[in-house]
Amino acid sequence: MRSEMKRDFPDSASALTGAVPASTASRKLLVVAFHYPPDSSSTGVLRTLKFTQHLYKHGWQSHVITAPETLYRSVDPNSLDTIPRGTTVHRATTFD
Repeated sequence: MRSEMKRDFPDSASALTGAVPASTASRKLLVVAFHYPPDSSSTGVLRTLKFTQHLYKHGWQSHVITAPETLYRSVDPNSLDTIPRGTTVHRATTFD
């Protein structure tokens, strides 16, 4: 007997308008990435940033564990404004 999987995808109208279904409003995701704004030394920062932006549009709240700003070779303070609202960034202490 095959078990049924519940799929909780937004309908096409809410996907187009950016509306967040109530059932997904409390979803959370932990992201671990070295490159995250204000890092501007790698294109890898864009992958993680765009991922968290996309998830935010679909009702997910991201918690990002990343490196302290002092470890980045190049920083862009303006890029901090691109982090989605509701995203919590945890700067973990690291030892080289």
